Amino acid sequence: MVPKGWEVKKLEDVVSKTRKITYGIVVPGPYEPNGNLMIRAKDYSFGWQPIESIYRVSDQMHQSYKRSKVRKGDVLLTIVGSIGNTAIVPEDLEGANITQQTARLSFDEHDANFFYSVMSSGIGKKEIYRYAKSGVQRPSRILCNCHLD
Repeated sequence: MVPKGWEVKKLEDVVSKTRKITYGIVVPGPYEPNGNLMIRAKDYSFGWQPIESIYRVSDQMHQSYKRSKVRKGDVLLTIVGSIGNTAIVPEDLEGANITQQTARLSFDEHDANFFYSVMSSGIGKKEIYRYAKSGVQRPSRILCNCHLD
């Protein structure tokens, strides 16, 4: 049941128009001690792990996947393995990259915290699992009270 004044929107219609839903690095290569941060699902699935434990990749790998860099406030969503774990990117991980296990969702016109809360809720997780079982690895619909002009 959809609350009065709310509607179901395609997630692609509420995310950033310039930073579409994407996943990240497929094969990260060797660990680079002084390299760029690369966020894995295990780094946020059960609360953020210390920055020292986050994997690092070469500049070349990082630049090859510049489309999947994160910004503070982006929403991350696991799309492989334990599907549906969510997190909001903290300031100290601004500019990091993600792996193919994670989808990055950016919002320009809407509150990312709202969508994080929806996706973390029982209803949101149920919707994510429903699409995961159909073979789609990213959620394609979301319930919201947002109005797009």
